Amino acid sequence: SDRSSSASGVSSLAESSSSISVLPSSTPLVSSDEPPAQPPMIVHQPRPEDVLFGPQSEHPGNQLLRELVVSLAEEYNQAGRGEKKKIALQLMNSIYESGGRFLKPTAVGDGSWEVASSDDARDKISKHFRNIRRRR
Repeated sequence: SDRSSSASGVSSLAESSSSISVLPSSTPLVSSDEPPAQPPMIVHQPRPEDVLFGPQSEHPGNQLLRELVVSLAEEYNQAGRGEKKKIALQLMNSIYESGGRFLKPTAVGDGSWEVASSDDARDKISKHFRNIRRRR
């Protein structure tokens, strides 16, 4: 009798789980302050809109990021810490909205890239603002 009750419990669980909705894969599951829940996405061919970490200064996405940073440098330099973070997030979202991603070279060294975390992307943008300020 224990077997039949546990078997019916399993079948009712299976029936109820079929009605559970699954989020689309594009739905972000973590905020930028949490560690990623899965391994980073690997990219073998960067798009022109992507911002590449490392010495990739001629890549179109990196050039776009530099142009955006230069256009907002004055505002960024006069902003307080909280406002600076907002400006960096706006730039990050501009890159994402244009279809770009922030890519870091993988440790494998085979020319592949991994999608950077939001925190790493924001750090890269902040670094660009610091570099512009030093050059002036």
